[in-house]
Amino acid sequence: MFHHMSFAYRNLPDVNKRVMRIREGSGHADMIQDLLELAVLAEKYPEPLAQINFDTSLIAKAKETSHEMAELLALNNGSKDESNAVKLLRDKAFTLLDDRMRKIREVGQYVFWRNPDRKDKYADDYK
Repeated sequence: MFHHMSFAYRNLPDVNKRVMRIREGSGHADMIQDLLELAVLAEKYPEPLAQINFDTSLIAKAKETSHEMAELLALNNGSKDESNAVKLLRDKAFTLLDDRMRKIREVGQYVFWRNPDRKDKYADDYK
């Protein structure tokens, strides 16, 4: 859409500046906002787009994609929330697994103290 709109609005300096401003930035939230802003801009200034035979179905698709991505991003950001049940369950499972693995490593190093090859397999490489 940037490519098409930059060309279509090349003779409208104010509108082209807005397209260039929208193009700035990066990240998921920025991309979601950019899609929505491009769609709104395309609806406000449809004539130049019609002159280049721009597929107007992309405007609705951009809005739809923006809304879908916003919902996905909200779900993803919600999983970082301390009160999220899925995150709490994941953290508890990790803690239990980490504790069990630490105990297995300790016992393995004790049992195989005379066999350096086997003992090394029970070493914690992440300390």
